[in-house]
Parts: sequence; structure tokens; C-alpha cells
Amino acid sequence: MNQERLAVVLLAVLVLIGMAFGQSAQLELGDGPWGEVDSSRPMDPDEATIRNAWATLLSGQPAKARSMLNTWLRENRGTGNQWAATALLVRGDAKAAQGNEYDALFDYEEIQRNFPGTPEYVQAAERVLAISVEYLEGKRRKFLGMRIIGAQGDGEELLVRISERLPGSQLAERAQLELGAYYRRIGEFAQAREVYGIFLESFPNSTYYRAVLLARIEATFAQYNGPQYDGSSLLETLELLDLYVARYPGDLEVQAELDALRVRIDESQGQQVLGMARVYLLRNEKASARYVLRRLLRDHPRTTAAREGLEILRDRGWLSAGDVP
Repeated sequence: MNQERLAVVLLAVLVLIGMAFGQSAQLELGDGPWGEVDSSRPMDPDEATIRNAWATLLSGQPAKARSMLNTWLRENRGTGNQWAATALLVRGDAKAAQGNEYDALFDYEEIQRNFPGTPEYVQAAERVLAISVEYLEGKRRKFLGMRIIGAQGDGEELLVRISERLPGSQLAERAQLELGAYYRRIGEFAQAREVYGIFLESFPNSTYYRAVLLARIEATFAQYNGPQYDGSSLLETLELLDLYVARYPGDLEVQAELDALRVRIDESQGQQVLGMARVYLLRNEKASARYVLRRLLRDHPRTTAAREGLEILRDRGWLSAGDVP
């Protein structure tokens, strides 16, 4: 099988995913998390304080903005003030702007624990997603002012939380794509397979369903470790191939590679059956060995394993006219 060609096609599709979502992973500071200002209504002092902190942050003074919000939150946190979630969001952004994104996560997490259903809830998740992606891409956490602590585990956990807290959303879709791509990138195909399976169930109409299905095919086949191991991943890969063909009939871009994968699976299954026959031969269980060899010729006739099995039958005088493929 030209597995490299399949990987290239898959990678190209996944790159398009990254391009499509790239902008949303970046923290952009604009007019504020509250939208446009309604000039027809008076601004209460709490709103004015938070808007002033935001303007201070935009002016390039994140430390001052953070200090302003520290004071406000000490006085208003836990009081039911309608601006608490916004204050936490802006303070988190100020921390991130100082290069303290891990500290910012605590503010974003507080929003997600205590303010569901608010615009800030989703905005905080967007910030968390951006930080998670940076961690998965190798950004380290600070310790004593230096970035020396690996944070991939934090990135994984944060992406899982987003998927659980915002099921069915575009953010959950992105989180699962990022997590699956990360596992694939580091060669953790068992975990990639699991994440891609969840994605296919959660987003059956996603624009990226095809790419993820190809990725799950690859990850599932990668679970097969040889004829002496469990072959259930081969059966699952065949089921996924059937699903792909049913959903994307005539997809010439990868059809040759998928056909070659079927041939490789057939050969692998044949080798498993041949290995079973050899075990019976070592035990001198001739009847069982002959039965298994004949099954090999019947079920996997075009494999090199079948040719080896045919030679064994011939050498032992067990060959009959019906055994020849």
C-alpha cells in the first residue's frame, strides 16, 4: 500500500482545517467583550470602571488594567454584580497580555464555572482554546519567570473540558480536531482513534467529516501490531472503509490508496490465520492445522499467506483439488 500517499492526502485536508480555524485561535482585542456602546443610556460606575480597564489594556498597559480590576473584583466578586463575568474576562486578557496565560486560565475557568449562558462564557472558552493550542504546539508554562514546564497535558485537559461544556458547538468541533491532530502528530494513534470516533458521532454533518473519517481509518489500522496480536482493529478498519465508500462513492482522490489498504488488511488477516495453522502444526494437531489452512485458502486466496499455506498442504500430502485457489 502507498501509505505515504494516503498520509499526504490526509495531511492536506487537515491543513485546510487549520487554515479555516486559524483566526479563531488568536486572541484579538477590539471594542470590548460587550459589543457596541449604547450611547442612549447612562453608564453605571461599574461598567465605566471595566471599560476604563479595557481601554487601559488596549493602550498597552496590561499591568495597570489588571490592578484596576483586582480592586474592583475584591469589592464585587460574589455579590451578584452583573459585570463580574466581564471583569474576570478582561482581567484574564490583561494577564495573558502580560505573558501570564496560565494565570489567566483561572479567571476564564471561574467564568465557565459560575456564569453559564452568558456571552463571556463562550468568550472565555475561545481564550482557553487559543491557549490550549499553543500548549499542544509546545509552548511551556512559566516557573520563576522562565518557560520551563511542559504544558501539553494542560492543553489536552482544557480541550476536553471545552468539548464537554459546549457540546455540538463550533468550539467543541475545533477542540476535538485539535486534540486528534495532536495525538496523531505525536504518534498516539489509540487516543487519536478515540477522539476521532467521538468527533464522527458528535458532528455527522461537519465540513471536516471526510478528513476525520480518513484520519480514523489511519489511526485504527495503526493499532494492528502484527499477526501474533489481536486483529480486531483490522475488522474495524474494514468497517470504516465500507462507511467511507458508502458516504463518498467514487472519491478518486484516495480510492487507489484505500483499495491498497484493503489488500494490506487481507494480507495481514491471512498471516494471522497462517500463524494459527503453524501453532497447530507445532502441537501436531494435524486435523486442526489442515482445517485452518483450507480456511486460509478460502477466505484469503490472493495473499502470500495463502501461497505459503498451499505449499504446506502440498508438502504434507493434504492437498485436494478443491484446495487450489
